[in-house]
Amino acid sequence: MFDFLFRSNRDSNIINVSWFSLTHIIILLVYVVLILGLFFIFRNKSHKTKMIVIWVLYGIALANKVWNLIYWYTPLSAAYNHNALYLDPNSEYFNVARWIGGAFPWSLCGINIYLIPLYLLSKKPYLKQLAYTTLMVGAFLAIIIPVGFEYPNPWIFFDFFFNHFVFLVIPLLLVLWKMFKPSFKYFGKTALALIVLLVGAFLISMIFNWTINSQYNPNFVKNPGEGWLFSAIWTVHPGGTIPFNILFKILPVPLLYMILLLPIAFILWFLVLLPFTSKQELKSIPHNLKVWFVSIPSSVKSLFSKNKKDNEVSVKDEDTSTNESLTEDKKEEE
Repeated sequence: MFDFLFRSNRDSNIINVSWFSLTHIIILLVYVVLILGLFFIFRNKSHKTKMIVIWVLYGIALANKVWNLIYWYTPLSAAYNHNALYLDPNSEYFNVARWIGGAFPWSLCGINIYLIPLYLLSKKPYLKQLAYTTLMVGAFLAIIIPVGFEYPNPWIFFDFFFNHFVFLVIPLLLVLWKMFKPSFKYFGKTALALIVLLVGAFLISMIFNWTINSQYNPNFVKNPGEGWLFSAIWTVHPGGTIPFNILFKILPVPLLYMILLLPIAFILWFLVLLPFTSKQELKSIPHNLKVWFVSIPSSVKSLFSKNKKDNEVSVKDEDTSTNESLTEDKKEEE
């Protein structure tokens, strides 16, 4: 009777979500209701209560990913009968890297299952802003444009839409509940952190390709039909992911093609930062751009600094700049 809940055949789709179909519109309306509900129910609660809500949401998303791992990629499920071929030494599909690529999230949104604790626990404003500008915007775009998504069972459907809801709502609630105020002052370090993240993903991908990917083909870019590539955050190859595959056609060079994505990302960042920006801050943007470029070396150093005193000074300076911004905003309101 409930076999449809546990279908292991990915080719047997029972849920289809096309762009702005009735199903898609209902999902978007549910999202709006949930976001507004969480905001109004907990907006006057204590900081501790709000953090508990955020951690519970993250905990459900993490548990969902663990279930996804168990359901599809361990011997505990019949679905493993196909995926086990990646780990069977006697199979022509034997490939540990391919199993890792499927069992764990490696997409731009998916990797945030590892990074959300860093965003929440860190005192660095630029990391919280990275969550707001990149995690939230990326999740929003994935939710708005799930073109032709098909799901073989409800678990895959829930895995996508609930986890992307969490990736969207956590940074959004932090801002709406005034637990963090985005600012253009953090734009430079946030951009640098994104670039470091992409380079790190590329290096991890290539290490996996060179060491445990038995199907690695150095000429995959020219002959995509031959072999298979491990590609975290699509830094090595975009596959069929929009808009990465479009950009890759323009500049078919692993990692470097993402340079074309940065201007688009920065425009989106500007739009989501605008509602929290005073007129004074907008006027100072040209000056800040100059400061950002000049301070890139020191920003790189601070990102990797292990000196506790340096970090404390950095946090203090950032907090001071935030307070100054808030003072300016109050003056303008008066």
